[in-house]
Amino acid sequence: HYAYGSPSWDTFERFPNNPVYRGREGMEWPVNGFLYSDPISSNWYLYIGEYKEGYQSDQDSNTVDFNCVIYKSTDRGNTWNKIRDLFPPNMLYYDSIRIQAPDVMVTFAEGKYHMVFDWVSNKFDWQHAENSGLGYASSDSPEGPFTVSKAPLKINSQYKQNPLLNRYWRMYATMIIKREHDWALVYMMDTQPARSWVLAVSTARKPEGPYSDTKILLNVERKTNFQPLQEYFPAFTHEGYAYFP
Repeated sequence: HYAYGSPSWDTFERFPNNPVYRGREGMEWPVNGFLYSDPISSNWYLYIGEYKEGYQSDQDSNTVDFNCVIYKSTDRGNTWNKIRDLFPPNMLYYDSIRIQAPDVMVTFAEGKYHMVFDWVSNKFDWQHAENSGLGYASSDSPEGPFTVSKAPLKINSQYKQNPLLNRYWRMYATMIIKREHDWALVYMMDTQPARSWVLAVSTARKPEGPYSDTKILLNVERKTNFQPLQEYFPAFTHEGYAYFP
């Protein structure tokens, strides 16, 4: 960027086994992979969002436009093996909405694996992005199967007609954080078409919700030096702090 500059990767060493995953025919773009180190088994997991080339979506088609695939490594990333697709193709849920789930985040707390994910319905396309939102699922294993909550955490139609700051209404790239007394659901919001982003949060007593109304944490309209210039994903915690790369 002409003003902000660019990040420096000089101190990073390229992983010798890259690429650990490639796109495939029909799902050419693997995007937003989430690397998870399981505190129980010490295995590594990759939850990989799969998209068609160019993020294509066709609401008039019965084909799957988005997917999430789970990979596992027992040797710290030297080898990876596919476990499963996260959900069956076009799974019926949320009042018979056909759910397709691309991007996910997992955390372990209270003896369960808690997953939050972006979902889109079969009615979704980029001109009708209100047919999407944030979902929750839980499992006894990071490999699944994951049980989906009865209701979505958030639906983007919620803010379509009344966007926050008169601009932001699409919620995605969701992250979940266990705090001492509640759960924080943190997510991106953007304009449509995407021109700028905000980092937003809602809280709940239980991981499956119900979650409070959206509160914006960071946005370019603020008069500070901490405006978000890119998307955040995924969050992690360390020594009492939450970090948003």
